[in-house]
Amino acid sequence: EILLVTGVQTCALPISETSDGAATYRICVKGHFGRGLRAALEPLKACEVHGRTVFEGLVRDQAALYGLLRRLECTGCTLLSVLKVDE
Repeated sequence: EILLVTGVQTCALPISETSDGAATYRICVKGHFGRGLRAALEPLKACEVHGRTVFEGLVRDQAALYGLLRRLECTGCTLLSVLKVDE
């Protein structure tokens, strides 16, 4: 489990481990996402902290990562960061 600490608020997000080449990513965007937009980015989990939404979860490969980033781009949100989480 990763504990994301930003200012005073914290957000715990579970992390899965895999040996098949998949990796865990943390994607941070500006603003808050409603349930509909969050559902579009499943299986990533979402956490809202200080005006940002942090999506985190296991991504099977680079093609899947780029697909998630394209979906985010279609929402018109501002991408703040993409981080591969070391396991």
